[in-house]
Amino acid sequence: MPSPTPPVNKCPFRLATLNGNHLPFCHRAFALFISLAFFFALPSALYSQPYLFDAQLITPEEGLANLYTTAVFKDSRGFIWIGTRYGLNRYDGYSFKLYSKENGALNSSENILKISEDAEGNLWLFYKNQYSPTAYGDIPDGEVIENLDIFDPRTGRATPFDAYFEGKAPFKSAEVILPKSILPGAQPCIITNKGEVYLYDGAFKKIFEREGVSVRYISRDSSGHTWLGWWETLVCTDSLGTIKEEINLPGRLCGIYPGPDGMLWLTTLQDDDYLNFWSKADKENLIPFSLSRDGRPVEVALASSFFSYRTQKGHWYVQMGEALNVFNERGNWLYDFN
Repeated sequence: MPSPTPPVNKCPFRLATLNGNHLPFCHRAFALFISLAFFFALPSALYSQPYLFDAQLITPEEGLANLYTTAVFKDSRGFIWIGTRYGLNRYDGYSFKLYSKENGALNSSENILKISEDAEGNLWLFYKNQYSPTAYGDIPDGEVIENLDIFDPRTGRATPFDAYFEGKAPFKSAEVILPKSILPGAQPCIITNKGEVYLYDGAFKKIFEREGVSVRYISRDSSGHTWLGWWETLVCTDSLGTIKEEINLPGRLCGIYPGPDGMLWLTTLQDDDYLNFWSKADKENLIPFSLSRDGRPVEVALASSFFSYRTQKGHWYVQMGEALNVFNERGNWLYDFN
């Protein structure tokens, strides 16, 4: 079967994501963020600002299999892959193609919660049933996934992880835990219920192991160091797996966002109610960081927010209620999109 043709830039927009790979999603509707037409709906003074994005509402009328969207991923060839309750959708900017259990492409069609890509262009599909995307703490620490498939876009077929590696992997799919974040780029990360963290680049390489720990967040900074987090703990390792730094956090970790300048940005949960924001330079202590609107501090209550993200350009995207709010690198409010 011939390889799928990458998206062709016939129109003056490009598909964009907040972190290079993933898009925020909602079970009620799915919005692809694009970079042109939406500017005309904004005040003219904002047209040239780099933090803004365009939005195009994509529904089943345009070919999306289902409104209940559970995962979104942009691959190295420019395709957008969308997991729904009824299978995996591929979007090329013009039309959708559906891969499902019913048409023989997948081993399961329900709840693909994470999608990653390896160096060969295969997609790693992580499944978990009975998932609520609006619930914080969606997958309890220590709970394994339901399935892990290796999907080949060239053949349009998925192979179960254990069958694909034929016993050559240092773990079974039943031992894999689904983290809340995954590494961008073509290097899948696997976390097991034994406290192990593996990176895959043609072979599995263990970079961390600690008994009784379920790593929930993973990211990589501009120096190539890997940051691992769980509960109130943050650990930095080098490429050999040597621990360079370990930090006790002032709250439960909610996100790790390395910047291109070497700074590290974090969000933590205060008393299970509010998100706190922090910055950290190399080997330095955490420094509180606050968001503001019209000169007044902004409190981000967990009850109204289940999405926050910091881009490489320093802009914060924070959901509060029904609006996605944009803040600049200084934490000043810029715009909201709802």
